[in-house]
Amino acid sequence: MKASNNKAVVVALALVLAVSCAGKPEPVAATPEPEAVGAATEWVEGGEADASALAASSSAVEAAMPLEARILARGQNARAEEPSVGVVRNAAAFASLWASVAAPGAARPEIDFSKEAVVAAFMGRKNTGGFSIELAGAVSLADGSVVVRLRNLAPKPGMMVTQALTSPFLVLAVPAVQDAPVSVEFVE
Repeated sequence: MKASNNKAVVVALALVLAVSCAGKPEPVAATPEPEAVGAATEWVEGGEADASALAASSSAVEAAMPLEARILARGQNARAEEPSVGVVRNAAAFASLWASVAAPGAARPEIDFSKEAVVAAFMGRKNTGGFSIELAGAVSLADGSVVVRLRNLAPKPGMMVTQALTSPFLVLAVPAVQDAPVSVEFVE
């Protein structure tokens, strides 16, 4: 019953937004949302969010406990050409990830993978500056799973931006017990 109420609220808000934006320029789309990822160490490129993870997170909002995520790195110059999201659950995968995003000589943060997972989001190549990925929040659900919420930001129409290729990224550590599923969803 609560899930259908949530859907009705989302539909109503979408209609209000559509009516209020009539006649105004459409915002620049950030990127297609990368697929939500479970407890994996592989990257998933493009696609739609995992419906079961999103349904679980929206139906368990009352049981969600906020978590403090640590931002490990963010920037504009990843080597990723395509949008992707990954969840890293071991030191070897993290070392490889860190080498691909960190500045030369930057010390790799210590991660206790029995208590934390690393989430990395890449926006893919953009033709200008002004794009970024922002942490919107992280929660632990009643079943022990973790949902990390990210937001893609894009320059507003007419905004002055650098005229250079960029590839925005965000890498963060989030509290998660070793076998807890970790998923990522993108919010507006």
